Amino acid sequence: MGIPPYSYRFNAKLFPLMLLAFTVALCPSAKAQDTDVEGTALDLSEDVPNQTPNQTTLKLGLGALVLPDFEGAKDHGLYPVPLLELNNWHRFSLSIRGLTYRLYEYKNDAESEFKKIEFRLEPALSPSVSRKEDNDFLFFTRGDSNYLRGLGDVDRGLDVGVNLFLRTGPVATRLALRQEVAGGHEGFTARLGFGTRIPFTPMTRLGIELATTWADEQYMDTFFSISHQQAYRSIYRLYNADGGFKDGSLGLQLEHDFNDRVSLVAAVQYTRLLGDAADSPLVEGPGGSDDQFTVLLGLTYKWTFGE
Repeated sequence: MGIPPYSYRFNAKLFPLMLLAFTVALCPSAKAQDTDVEGTALDLSEDVPNQTPNQTTLKLGLGALVLPDFEGAKDHGLYPVPLLELNNWHRFSLSIRGLTYRLYEYKNDAESEFKKIEFRLEPALSPSVSRKEDNDFLFFTRGDSNYLRGLGDVDRGLDVGVNLFLRTGPVATRLALRQEVAGGHEGFTARLGFGTRIPFTPMTRLGIELATTWADEQYMDTFFSISHQQAYRSIYRLYNADGGFKDGSLGLQLEHDFNDRVSLVAAVQYTRLLGDAADSPLVEGPGGSDDQFTVLLGLTYKWTFGE
């Protein structure tokens, strides 16, 4: 979730195509080389692939995702979700989270893990958080809950922002800033996380991250306030949510490489809603909960192109 976490909705009509794509991905292809496993919805990985000039890596896969029906919901759904990670030697990265560009990168040459320093600055484009109140399936949109009736839709939009990554020794600090600009919630969020990775073996790694998210009044008003019109049409009382810290989270991600091509990723994130988000009638009502859980389990297959 940031772990920041994005919302997904599965359209059953697309499942045969996704399954076919996953089957094709498991067939023999171009020779692959070792790179770190990245590209999950929870995104606890620290490193970008160490690519040689003119090299591109592509990972495709399929996962099972469990997440709340909406931000603040007590009920969860299980959805198939495609996994995608494309890292271009031009410094572009594309995944289900969006598109990033490594504008600036610094690494020192320290051999000791405790003396390593790394910094990255990445402009980013990503789909914004959305919500749909009725039973109309819309791929990659959260909703379809009786507890959202009368609240209206929050349209899918586009987030523009920047990622800042600083690694000092074994500790990694992330700051993700996002502003919605394309007709969605039009809010701003800042997610700050502190984490580390534990390499149990060259093939198995565990990522741990503690994070918190701050949201402005526009974001909080969209997802947690109840307007006069919404109060009239729904079961909730009038409520006005102000900007502030909306959650704290703990995330774990396990990555295991079966070989140079096939990898397993398993991730779980617990999020606790805070402040005005936790006090919202949507969260305190019969369909809500302060406690939010997200779980992902998936397989990916990797190709490496270029020199």
